[in-house]
Amino acid sequence: MSLAISYCSTDYPGNLTGTKITAEQPIGVIVGNCITGSDLCAPGGKSLSDMAAEMALPVVSFGKEFITFKVNLSSIVHSVNILIVSLSNNTQVAISTGITFVSFKIHKARSTHLVNEGEYPSVIKSNYPIQVMLILRPRCLEGVNEAPSFRGVAVSPLLPTSMYYNEYFLSNLSLAWPVFVVMVKEKRIRIFIENKEKVVDKKLVKWTMVNERWEFGEMRITSEMRLFARLPFGCYVASLNAKSSIFHVAGYSMRIYCTVKIMRPSDKKDNDCDGEVDEEIEDGKDNDNDFLIDEDIKKKVQGEWSLWYDWFCVNATHLIRERDCGAATAKSHTGVEKCQGNSIESLVVAQCEDGGEAKLNFGVWSQWSDWDCSKSCIDTDTTKRIRECINANAASGQFCEGKENENESCSICKDTTECGLFRWGENCEKDCSNCQGQCSKSAGVCSGCKAGFKNSRNSCTEACRFNEYGENCRFSCMEKCGEDCEEREFGTCPASFRVFYISVVLFLIFVLFTVFYPLIQRKTDTIIKDEQSATSVNSSQTSGTSTSPVGVDKSDSVK
Repeated sequence: MSLAISYCSTDYPGNLTGTKITAEQPIGVIVGNCITGSDLCAPGGKSLSDMAAEMALPVVSFGKEFITFKVNLSSIVHSVNILIVSLSNNTQVAISTGITFVSFKIHKARSTHLVNEGEYPSVIKSNYPIQVMLILRPRCLEGVNEAPSFRGVAVSPLLPTSMYYNEYFLSNLSLAWPVFVVMVKEKRIRIFIENKEKVVDKKLVKWTMVNERWEFGEMRITSEMRLFARLPFGCYVASLNAKSSIFHVAGYSMRIYCTVKIMRPSDKKDNDCDGEVDEEIEDGKDNDNDFLIDEDIKKKVQGEWSLWYDWFCVNATHLIRERDCGAATAKSHTGVEKCQGNSIESLVVAQCEDGGEAKLNFGVWSQWSDWDCSKSCIDTDTTKRIRECINANAASGQFCEGKENENESCSICKDTTECGLFRWGENCEKDCSNCQGQCSKSAGVCSGCKAGFKNSRNSCTEACRFNEYGENCRFSCMEKCGEDCEEREFGTCPASFRVFYISVVLFLIFVLFTVFYPLIQRKTDTIIKDEQSATSVNSSQTSGTSTSPVGVDKSDSVK
């Protein structure tokens, strides 16, 4: 959902630096300055048009590695400032350009540090997560013939490298505005660029080296454009007109590893994104200054249960979760009662998520049971089947949608047990040939789907969609091909992808041939010359040996 807001209608004096904003429900926070007075480059000049606002990313988006840059296109002249926001006390920050190196410490949490214009591009690293804001502003121009600069101030958060994504769609809705895209990537990553004609001249991208690992490139957007790669990269959009400027993140990934709802002791995860692992459970202190002692969980008390751990798949349809009892030893040794209740819970679901951990959302139905033909159809003409609402949350109003039981005529029970291979349902009319193995003859539920299909709860009738392939559609075409697959069963990559790799292989063969063929040729020539020399010597020796006896014989005959 998008919301349009009108801001700057009221003056809010004061300084909110270091303020922590929390809410019970998700909110968006706009930060920046509105109509404020600012000095112009000209002496004594004043302006009331210094406006900049940007959506503040949540704390979980803070990171430890950022790539800064300066737009090099001649149509935009600007100065760059970096604003760094700390999350923890004693945050050490290092800025490296490949030539210069600067290091400093931000002593207090939720403090800011402004880096004035310096060497760009650069790599910013820190020991604790930080947020980095890139501020693009007009440069004081001395000559009237210089290129135009940013009008006003453009502010944007820089993405930590952990939030880079691998696909972006861009569009220039107003051709009157020159719009530029800035891409930040590792040198080993190849970015594919497509427009309506499906091809963009990659020479239009001007690449600049950041260090031996990173580089950034920029180009102008003249039409709808798709940028994608097999690995994540950063993407930003910059534009300006006669009155104002913009600079924004084109998109990002919110798959933050260090945020989990359920924590477990010694899980080796940075659960609260403060750069430390399992430290608060050890010392009982608020080490990350978030006013909570929450990493990972409270120390276990003997005789009390810990929180439940995450659900974990044990096979295709069953998952369990566990909890620990705080009693370290048996009662006979400590005199402490053991915990009451079970340490393990189990559930049956239609299909566990790939990778082991099951993602249980609130309000998820279990699979349907088989029709109760053996009992209910004896006394009545109807039968029923049931299902269970897993993990309903009454406090938040999250329940399963639909009925927990279904009633059908007993005719559905007839002959279903005699259905042939991959057939099910009343009169065996329904098909489940996309299932791996047989399906339930009454409900059509199977343990898994063949390659190219998914939804084992419904006979695997749903084909894989965009970017999906393989068994249960669990594999990504983007990770394999850098784009969508040609087909969904084996994930065959498009011809362009195959041509690219064939070209790479042929190029490598050509390089190897170019390098090693002269060496092989010289070695062969040397061997041939050696053989010829040896043959010549042998011939000479043979000739000399055969003439000597003849001469002796002649002399003897004379004598």
